[in-house]
Amino acid sequence: MQYIEFIGLPGSGKSTIRNRLVTALKNTTKDKYFTADEAFLRVSQKHSDFHFRVILKLLPPATATKFIDKFINRSQMQFLGQNQFLAKHGHALNEFLSSKAYATLSTDDRANVIGSFLETGSVYECIKKQSTNDSFIFFEEGLVQKSFMFTSQHTVKNIDTHRIEHYLSNIPLPNYLTYVKADPQTCFKRMKARPTGLTNRLNKQDESDIFTFLENATAHLEHVVNYLKANTPITIVELDNTLNISQSIEKLTPLFLPTNPDN
Repeated sequence: MQYIEFIGLPGSGKSTIRNRLVTALKNTTKDKYFTADEAFLRVSQKHSDFHFRVILKLLPPATATKFIDKFINRSQMQFLGQNQFLAKHGHALNEFLSSKAYATLSTDDRANVIGSFLETGSVYECIKKQSTNDSFIFFEEGLVQKSFMFTSQHTVKNIDTHRIEHYLSNIPLPNYLTYVKADPQTCFKRMKARPTGLTNRLNKQDESDIFTFLENATAHLEHVVNYLKANTPITIVELDNTLNISQSIEKLTPLFLPTNPDN
């Protein structure tokens, strides 16, 4: 499995670019490129609890992909995946639990970010176990992005630098990382305009705290990307949000196509 992750501020355009890219790639080889949602649906249709499998197979694919969220964290398959993930990568979570950032968060925020981390880890484990070696799986909210749990409106730049780096060294890293760069003002406007609104961590905060979080998160992302560039073989692409979608897709597509079209 080739693991591809998009990172960036909430509202930066990660989802839009990822979905358009996967659609474009599917026009070349349909059964090779999948969003993480699509890949998890395929796994769930074959290996999830019997009653979930029946429902997911009966639903049209587009409806089933949307409906899969209702089953997240409710299946034995995913519970086992979570256990396997923690057995392999539990030290990453320990870095957060031992961090200064953890101490700044409310109980609700701690539960939110830990739950999101475990969910992503279990989904990753389930997909990886059943994916073929030549498949490309595109995550919009992957495990590098989950390092956001070290960031809040209360933290300051580099407050947990070493723990963040230890976190990154204890998670399965992607083969390709796309950093969608966007300024906080643009991201805030996009979040306010989209149907789902602000993220769970931001929707109860006042505007000044939201911008502080987004500024801290920008510094966090820059540190993460610079660390991964210096210490890992990951292919990293940085996209400025001033590019239009077509330009972004043109820049990314060649990375995932075979160099020899006959292969």
